[in-house]
Amino acid sequence: MKPIVVGALGSSIVMCATAAYFLLAPTAPAASSRPSASQAGGRPIGCTFEPGSTVAYDLSSTVSARGQDGALHPETDEFSAVVSAHVVAASEARASLQIALSEVELRQNLAQPEDRIHQPLGDTFEIDVAPSCRIVEFRFPQDWSDAAQRLVAGALRTHEHVLQSDATWEVDQTDTLGRYRAQYTRTDNAVSRRKVLYYDDNGLAAFGMKILVPHASARASFDAEGIVRSDVRERVQIRVGSETRADLDQRSLLVRDDSKYQAPAAAEVLAVADPFVVHEAGTPALPKAPASLAEARALYEALAAVLDPFTVSQARSLAGLIAAYPSLADDLVARLEGDELGEVARSSIFWALELAATDHARAHLTSLVDSPRPNDRIRAAVALSAVAPTLEVGQRLLDMYYEDLQPTAATAGLLALGVVGANGDESAQRFARESIGAAFEDAQTHGQTLAALSAMGNTGDPEFMPQLAMSLHDEDPSVRGKAAEAMRHLGDDARPHLQAALEIEVEPGAAKSVMRTLREIGPPRRDDLGWAAERLDAAPSIAVRGELIAWLAADPTAEGSAILIDRFHTEPSSALRQLIGRYVPASELR
Repeated sequence: MKPIVVGALGSSIVMCATAAYFLLAPTAPAASSRPSASQAGGRPIGCTFEPGSTVAYDLSSTVSARGQDGALHPETDEFSAVVSAHVVAASEARASLQIALSEVELRQNLAQPEDRIHQPLGDTFEIDVAPSCRIVEFRFPQDWSDAAQRLVAGALRTHEHVLQSDATWEVDQTDTLGRYRAQYTRTDNAVSRRKVLYYDDNGLAAFGMKILVPHASARASFDAEGIVRSDVRERVQIRVGSETRADLDQRSLLVRDDSKYQAPAAAEVLAVADPFVVHEAGTPALPKAPASLAEARALYEALAAVLDPFTVSQARSLAGLIAAYPSLADDLVARLEGDELGEVARSSIFWALELAATDHARAHLTSLVDSPRPNDRIRAAVALSAVAPTLEVGQRLLDMYYEDLQPTAATAGLLALGVVGANGDESAQRFARESIGAAFEDAQTHGQTLAALSAMGNTGDPEFMPQLAMSLHDEDPSVRGKAAEAMRHLGDDARPHLQAALEIEVEPGAAKSVMRTLREIGPPRRDDLGWAAERLDAAPSIAVRGELIAWLAADPTAEGSAILIDRFHTEPSSALRQLIGRYVPASELR
């Protein structure tokens, strides 16, 4: 049987629009990196382009899929091209490069038919690159499809190595799957990158979804102008419960070869775009709708005919039409009453209603909380919490939690109420705080307790600190772990509670959740370093010690490195000694 694949090339996977309505937790801000070129351990390296300079690269990428038995499927997706770049402007903050692809070869056997690209990719586009080599912005031709943008942007982001002026460092980056933590080590002019984890910014775990990275290694060599060679090998899995929905291997190679440079043609009208970002409602403004209802309806019918799959630009265009002509929403919602639409198409309708953010659209979403379909009720709850975090909506979501007979939908009501508590006015926040607190106190099942803890975390409300701190010492390790995860939005005030919990935590999974939250809150402070060193000596779990080592490595002072050096000589695990070696130069470990 052919494996389940959702858009293969372009950093491997593009999650479909359906997932947007299972994503409930507020997004945590990405950590910023220092934009200076790296100088540790050798000559300066970075991306300090000179205006008028040119570079060219050979790019090749292959994606293979594995079946449920782990065996590689014979079909692959393959993409290769010569990437020619001309530096058109440069400042201390960024350089702007015009880029064109030539000798393009694209074979898409794994990607679903609707994700395949049928247009040429030779038109000039632009990117802005910081001195740290982080890609700051993409500007694509307006007629490029979202699939084409994802492919090209994903191929370039695969080889994005963000440099800092240290021997080891960690930064947050983004690809088609979302925000991930990257761990770097420099040796001379070479940089190694490892993906540590994908953040669950959007609450996937609450619905049993998770992204795993069994293997993700990248190694790049640099000079002062940028990458000379980059070799990336990754295996990424998406799981729903115990089922693996996608299991993909990617091998991508980027090699500089200026002899193949072909000057990009004059750029057509370009538009700023990030194909991996779904813009929140109203930011930026929705496209202007046609002046006549007849023209609007013609565009509506064209968009409504391709709800599965649906792209960001299509969703925003449809939302713009709905905002200008509310009656179009009536027809769109009427389509939900039949059985002919698949789950992706149904999700697309909710997506457009959320982006439209009109009173008429909100009224439809409110009525759809009573839909006979559990997944539609979930989508309506999530959309309402985003566009109408009001007291009235909070009350309706609480009713959903207590009255919905489908457990997943009931849980979605409470988690969405947490989002209302994070984004609503004072009355909505107070209602969410009181209601979620009561749900926690009244919980009769293990699932209800976990749902209440997740909802507390979604609010980011420090008033829940006592309940969360108490739950860190619950007799059930899954409750302790969930309480730790819920503290990730509570900032530094959560540190002492998490540290106290780790000192007595004996279950490895719960202890790892505690450490993951500490890492997401931020690097250790000076008064944390002694405590972390003590826990390294006391923690019996290799996984927990590994998290502690990574946390200490994020300390910008020499004191954190000194602790790791001391630990290297007493650490019994060879794997953890190797981990320390990725952060600390070998000369300092001798």
